[in-house]
Amino acid sequence: FTGKLCAEYLMSRSTLPGGDYANLRWACSARNQTKAEELLKSLAEASNASPPQVLPADLLCETPEDESKLRDIVKSTKVVLTCSGPFELYGKKLVQMCAEEGVHYADVTGETDFFREMISTYDEKARETGACIICHCGNDCIPSDLTVLELNNYAKSKGLELKEVQTYAEYGEGASWSGGTLKTAAYQLGKDRKKMD
Repeated sequence: FTGKLCAEYLMSRSTLPGGDYANLRWACSARNQTKAEELLKSLAEASNASPPQVLPADLLCETPEDESKLRDIVKSTKVVLTCSGPFELYGKKLVQMCAEEGVHYADVTGETDFFREMISTYDEKARETGACIICHCGNDCIPSDLTVLELNNYAKSKGLELKEVQTYAEYGEGASWSGGTLKTAAYQLGKDRKKMD
């Protein structure tokens, strides 16, 4: 779901003449190449763009060949943006490779166990190689964060100080969770918390 939105955004921006993304070179990596190619083709037709190359990869890296293929993809780029959760299951090897290869990384995880582990495990290596590793990039906090920022700016403009904010979300009847979010919730709920530090 989120990956589709990112691809749609990049394609629509890359077709703007003289725009920021006019010279953007990007590729998409997917577990199912055929499905990804079909989706990207339909998005490209809708935005009058050319679909990117699809590079098949398995983020679980169950074989040395899988790991080599993923590392080659990481080494061929400057930035990795991933939307494939649960990140604790699919993201660890990717973060490791980005840190080791000096490639910038961003994801949309909300899994605090995952990003705490990635920071403690790979922060030093990422600093050595110059990789910027950003877990929890946006997620669902952006609307709340921007609301608080605007409230704070408004309070300051009136000579006041914002001391506390409580936000609430209400979802309409048609609201639903994406498959990745549901899979992440099931994965997190299935973990044995008693065994965790």
